[in-house]
Amino acid sequence: MAQRSLYELMHGSLTVVAKQHFVYHFSGKGHENGKNWWFTGDGTDVWDSEGVAITPSSSRSELHHGDKRQYSKTASRCIWVTRFERNTGGSMYNGMSYAYDTPGVDSHFFFVHTSGCALLTAGASQTATNSSDDGGSQVYTRGYHAYEVENLPSSVNGYINRVLNATKTTDLSRQHFQPSMIVYNGGAGHAKYCEAWNT
Repeated sequence: MAQRSLYELMHGSLTVVAKQHFVYHFSGKGHENGKNWWFTGDGTDVWDSEGVAITPSSSRSELHHGDKRQYSKTASRCIWVTRFERNTGGSMYNGMSYAYDTPGVDSHFFFVHTSGCALLTAGASQTATNSSDDGGSQVYTRGYHAYEVENLPSSVNGYINRVLNATKTTDLSRQHFQPSMIVYNGGAGHAKYCEAWNT
């Protein structure tokens, strides 16, 4: 009897095309810019035992997969475990996008800002569902939170710390995705973990 390969054991057959599944712990990895991740924009990216921190100096900084778009706009999920450090202001986007430098077009993000958090979807234009605004208490700028985007054929679900927070059915992306995090000047984005997969 022939020995079955590990791939056959995991997926049943060599003819089955496995779905993409990416898991990444930032903590203790050392500098990864240009390897698994790309850092672009202005400012700095610091990789240490806590994870990675990106801090823009004048406009914005981005962390992404170098425009490798392996995840379906209608059948994928992405989880970021991040912390937004508010200094003089700024904001942070966690989720999936077509282009790493254009959060307002073809993207599904959690938009973390100084007074709350919103599930944002964008096709040719964007809309945000501000169902998690916290009335200015800045709960989302303290500590790490898990932000998850679930992409479905006709909607997007957004979860914060595994609790369904918002559902969007309008302005959905027209393009496939890469995981991305964008931080605007006035704050810093800290990431510990990212997971993305096709469902």
